[in-house]
Amino acid sequence: LNLAVITKKYKRDFVVTGHRIPSDISVDDQNRVIAEVTKTCTAIGYLNGPLDFDARISNDRVTIIEMSPRLGGNGIPVIIERGTGVDLFSTVIQQSLSDKVKLPEKADIHRSCGALIFGSHTEGILEHCAADREIMHAVPEIFEYHLYFKIGDEVPRFTHGGNSLGYAFFDCPPQLTYSSVVARIINTLQIIVSKKSTNRNQRGVN
Repeated sequence: LNLAVITKKYKRDFVVTGHRIPSDISVDDQNRVIAEVTKTCTAIGYLNGPLDFDARISNDRVTIIEMSPRLGGNGIPVIIERGTGVDLFSTVIQQSLSDKVKLPEKADIHRSCGALIFGSHTEGILEHCAADREIMHAVPEIFEYHLYFKIGDEVPRFTHGGNSLGYAFFDCPPQLTYSSVVARIINTLQIIVSKKSTNRNQRGVN
């Protein structure tokens, strides 16, 4: 692999709720993962292009759970660029246009940061969710925030990433943990969803 950044994944039940870098996986285990992914890619002949993968690590082996020839979802490229300075979106576009792409041999993480994917526990009508100015003022660690619905829109239950309400991307200074920043964000979001009314039209943004 020319470049590998391993993130820490967070879940609620089986729903992915966020990622952060750097991962808390040891350097030795990260090298084991990279070696196993490299071996797998070589075996199937995938030698050039983006790659997203999930792996499970045990004492005696690394198991590749899934992999696909694409950039990672759930905001992973955004936090990689924030943390390492490597713009994966531009890199993949350049490669698709057959331009020469030069990546660093190692992605040095100079900033700890994370992504939070947030959604509603129930489907219904969005009555309240913090606007960008409000949440970025309350949680200054946030550097990018997206809310994909408007107040009054019908929103789905958060059962997978496609049903999310939005994303928050934030820095994790040394004195703070990922979980502590996420708790402040969720507390500020104050998501309120009321029961769906039969006489309202759906206005959700897909």
